[in-house]
Amino acid sequence: MKVKPYANDSRNEEASKDDQLSLDVNCLNLKDEISKDIRNNGNQAQTFTFEELVAATDNFRSDCFLGEGGFGKVYKGCLEKINQVVAIKQLDQNGLQGIREFVVEVVTLSLADNPNLVKLIGFCAEGDQRLLVYEYMPLGSLENHLYGI
Repeated sequence: MKVKPYANDSRNEEASKDDQLSLDVNCLNLKDEISKDIRNNGNQAQTFTFEELVAATDNFRSDCFLGEGGFGKVYKGCLEKINQVVAIKQLDQNGLQGIREFVVEVVTLSLADNPNLVKLIGFCAEGDQRLLVYEYMPLGSLENHLYGI
């Protein structure tokens, strides 16, 4: 089964990919300075296209699947553009978290710089697709190590 982007609404068709996060911030009545902070921070999160993330996971192939949480499914992928293995979280459109939580996670982790936190490399906000790109941690989740799941 081929994964396709969700349908775009009219406001998104006019925006460039780099402006989608700003549109989300504005639509949620969050301060526009939030997206400026992300863009001006030294640990700036990169913007990836949905097409790049589809290619990185070989169309979200089942053998790339790592797990699932409240945000959605997580896949292992390799981004050729930065030559790095990554973990890609795809927002579940029917899940409990929404665009507000996506924006907050991008903002918070873009500004955070701590060796005990997994690094947010970038994100994709294209049409209705919302994905987060993290450094890949090969030894599994903290939850598994703490609780032996």
